[in-house]
Parts: sequence; structure tokens; C-alpha cells
Amino acid sequence: METRFRRSDLIPNGEDKPMADDISLRPELPVEERRGFLKKLLALLAWIAAYLGPVGAAVRAFFAPARQKGQATGQFTRVAPLDSLPEDGTPKKFPILAQRRDAWTVYPNEPIGQVFLRRLGKEKVVAFQVKCPHMGCAISYVEEKQGDEIVKKFYCPCHKANFDLDGRRTDPVSESPRDMDTLDEVKIEDGFVYVRFKNFRTGTPTKEEEI
Repeated sequence: METRFRRSDLIPNGEDKPMADDISLRPELPVEERRGFLKKLLALLAWIAAYLGPVGAAVRAFFAPARQKGQATGQFTRVAPLDSLPEDGTPKKFPILAQRRDAWTVYPNEPIGQVFLRRLGKEKVVAFQVKCPHMGCAISYVEEKQGDEIVKKFYCPCHKANFDLDGRRTDPVSESPRDMDTLDEVKIEDGFVYVRFKNFRTGTPTKEEEI
């Protein structure tokens, strides 16, 4: 014989109250513990905000290299006094100094590259990019004794590429894919040489400006 019970039979005095009122399934934390938890949560959120701020700025800087380069390259920069260049055409290396800006700071007179300058006349100067067109190594000017003669040339020590003083390759088979890169915009004002500095892609047979 099956015995059935009514819910009121299980509650004293016949009170029909929800059982959730009598049995707490989620006991409350003490007030001090709740306050401690909130403090830790707020501290964590503050740390996350402080961390993501500079990260976001770095990401914006990474995805905007062309804008940053434009602040340091592509404009005329005063390089050296004209009188500092030997009149016999011997090349001299000079740094290119310009203002550079990143996501946080402005750097005045920051070196952004180097050039070779050659004086070919009273008011004529030619400029070469120092970076080798092969892989971007720094080209040097050397004077090499060959027999009774002193040979003046440009030389890349990374892969032993040779160039004459006009920047032309002299090796029968050169590691460099093209001649040295000239900087075609050069002017002389008030006794100083100004160059519009540019960078060029490496590894290509033709001169292509980096943008």
C-alpha cells in the first residue's frame, strides 16, 4: 500500500512557507570579508587599466611607422659646413640629426642615419646613403695600397662589396644588387650643406624609397 504525504504534513504547525526561507543555500560573507574582496577587485581593475594604457600607445605607434618617419626624414637637414669637405673630392661621413618623435617622447637632434659627402667643385656636393643596398650594412671609405698606387674606394665589410668614388660597383660579380644610393636633393646655403635625407629598400635591383 502506497503512503502519500502532503507538504503541510512536513511543516510544523501547518505553516506553508517556502523551504528556501528556512534553509539558506548561499550563506552571506561577513562584512569585513566583503570589503576586503571589493578592495582587491578595485586594485586589480586599476592595475589592468594602468597596464593597457602604454600597451595601447605602443600598438598605435607600431601601426603608424610612416607618420613617425615623416617627422625625421624627407625634409632638408643641415649636415656640415661646406669648408669641412676636402676640395679634392675625398668623401667624408656625417650623421643626419633630426627631431624624432615616438609614442611618448620627442628626441631633438637624434641621429637617424648617415651620409657620405663629396665636394666636386666650389659649389657642388654629392651625397650618398651610407647603407649598403644589399642588406643595409654600413659602407666605409677606405684607401688601399695597390702596388705604387693608393686606391680610394667605398667598401662594405659585410659581404666585401666594392664601389668606386662615384658609387658604382667595381666587382665582376657583386653581392650588392645595385650601385650605392645617391641622395639627389642637395643644396648649399650660407656656407652649409643641406641634404634631403631618405632611406631606400635593400635587396632590390632598383632604388626604391622606403615609405
